[in-house]
Amino acid sequence: MGLSAIASLLLKFGLALVVLNEIRGIIMAAPLIWGLYTAGGSAWDWFITLCLLAGIAVSVIVPLMLAAWAKEKLEKKNASAAG
Repeated sequence: MGLSAIASLLLKFGLALVVLNEIRGIIMAAPLIWGLYTAGGSAWDWFITLCLLAGIAVSVIVPLMLAAWAKEKLEKKNASAAG
């Protein structure tokens, strides 16, 4: 039993919105990085900034990996139930 066409479309649309939101977050971080560069930020400032940007990346990558894992599990379960 697979996802209906509407549910599949809504999931894809939601995923696209999440990705666009994260891209927006990175774009909004650009002035912060520029200000840090022009102000001569210390190594600690750069470390904190990179950690924050890594957190943004992880918030996108982990849900994508979990969604792919769940989809694979559901497909295997459906395949074993069908045949």
